[in-house]
Amino acid sequence: MCIPVTGKSMCRGRPVPYRCRPDTIPVPTRFPHTRGHSFPSSMHIVAVAWLFVVVLMAAAEAQTGSLWGALGTLVLYGLLPLGIVLYLMATPARRRARAAREAARVEPAPSGEQPAKPGEGE
Repeated sequence: MCIPVTGKSMCRGRPVPYRCRPDTIPVPTRFPHTRGHSFPSSMHIVAVAWLFVVVLMAAAEAQTGSLWGALGTLVLYGLLPLGIVLYLMATPARRRARAAREAARVEPAPSGEQPAKPGEGE
């Protein structure tokens, strides 16, 4: 529950006319350490948790079945699907990086001159 206050309280750098109790503090949706990454760090947590579950499944398979079954479980339930999902989730970041490289490679022409065409001599 949020209560009004007379002084200035700050929320994400902006003054707000209320103060929240500790049990109702809003959770930020973006964290500064996720800038520049292909996807939020919460996806890393999900990936690590999924690998943990798959490793436990493979360990159980190795104890009750065969090592080939454990290896198959690890690859088919863990590494292959997780690799595909992480590759797809990183696609927008790769696209942005490629666009930034292409934008940095294009040089602006000096004023009054036409840019040189790629096949013309010096």
